[in-house]
Amino acid sequence: MTFADKLSFLMKLTNTSNKQLADEIILDASQISRLRSGARKPTRNAEYISAMADFFADASRNDYQQVALAEKIDGLFPLRSLSRAVLAGKLLKWLTEEKQDNSEDEDSGPKYNSVGTFWGPTATTKAMDKLLSMALERGEPTLIQMYSDEEFVLKGESADFYKTLPDRLRELSDIGCNFQRISRPYIDQDYIFSSISLWLPVYMDGIVESYISPQLLESVYHRTIVVIHGIGTMVSTSVGNPSKSNLCYLFTDEAIIEYYAEEFNNYLSMCKVEDLVYKNKDALNRILHFMTMQDNINGDIIQENYSLSLISMPMQLYNSFIKDEAEHLYDNLQPFMNQRDDYLEGMGEDKFTDIINVLPPEVIRNGKAELSITYDTDMERRYYTPEEYRQHLLGIVDLLKKHKNYQVVIANTDKTDANMIFLYGDKKAVLTKIHDDLSLMEITDSELIMIFQQYLQQKYHLDNYTENDRRHVIYFLERLASKIIK
Repeated sequence: MTFADKLSFLMKLTNTSNKQLADEIILDASQISRLRSGARKPTRNAEYISAMADFFADASRNDYQQVALAEKIDGLFPLRSLSRAVLAGKLLKWLTEEKQDNSEDEDSGPKYNSVGTFWGPTATTKAMDKLLSMALERGEPTLIQMYSDEEFVLKGESADFYKTLPDRLRELSDIGCNFQRISRPYIDQDYIFSSISLWLPVYMDGIVESYISPQLLESVYHRTIVVIHGIGTMVSTSVGNPSKSNLCYLFTDEAIIEYYAEEFNNYLSMCKVEDLVYKNKDALNRILHFMTMQDNINGDIIQENYSLSLISMPMQLYNSFIKDEAEHLYDNLQPFMNQRDDYLEGMGEDKFTDIINVLPPEVIRNGKAELSITYDTDMERRYYTPEEYRQHLLGIVDLLKKHKNYQVVIANTDKTDANMIFLYGDKKAVLTKIHDDLSLMEITDSELIMIFQQYLQQKYHLDNYTENDRRHVIYFLERLASKIIK
């Protein structure tokens, strides 16, 4: 680069006008203009060049500016470790270098700049943090593509990074960015739940297109690719234990970005969509679809509720509340509720497991037990009266006494989130998130469904459920119901 090219680059990077720079370094604005155009060549020891270096060192403290400087100037990475004086010195040396950049010569070949090289247990998260920061600083919509089959070390700095990842992806979504993520096949319970804990929040927000890779790659050598189009790409590799062998590169050269984008897209073409996400009214319609068993799925059904389930609500309470206060739900649910006993009988040997959370008597008497049907976000939050809650408990008891294949597990957890899991045989899993809005994720991957089944079976010991457990639940619910109304 010529001096004129370097000066123009620095002024654009810092959004500095000719007049602003002239005022700062006590030079005429017309001289700045001639220096930028190349009409005037600076002398090597001109005092104003040192003043320029001081000014641009002060004006280039943001991450995106430092990353841009690192692409141009050798030895500027990592920039955060450089003081203002050191940065000014490096800028002065760069501005006064007589060596010309011959990258446009045909014989010189391409020159690729690595913005950074990262090593060790937090290498991947540090590189990803830098790349996402660059995208946020740019503030422009783009496509972000992510793939990894590495085992991340979720400790220390890495754990802190992943806690903030959903919010950062939402920020990028707000400026118009789109996301595509490829996950490796779900091979074990630990991986599935660590993956879900990281990605479920943004999946449920519907801002990430999720794909699952068709097969495991070679099990010793692993990699991560993140491509942010027009900004940068990071590539991480690890062999064996990533805490000791993780190596990651961050590039901003357009040619390298395009290379890894092509690699990602080639792999994406072999993948399948991992899940479907629905929001608000669409999510509610899907919940009603599954709750009324419209798919006629054979096999055991398991549902984990954050409260008492709608399926177990006694008809008297159902009619008085749903019909009066949620008529649109009543019309959808009424045909199934009228045939609920017939449906349970028709399941034959298949089991319907209802995992519920019950509240202490004092909470119920104070009117703090929320009715689960208020996940319809158009409705106001609705809470049981003590008598309604008591009726619902006794309705569950009635179903337990009538249907041997209906079994209830009391979770005994202080469940503060309003999330639910529904498993329908080995064909479908449905996850719901209820907060400010309603989201539903529908999963059809058989391996993932199996992992969820194993998780719930192990967590609640479902394989060991006996008649003694049934009698204990009946006794507990009847006793709780008697304590609610004093």
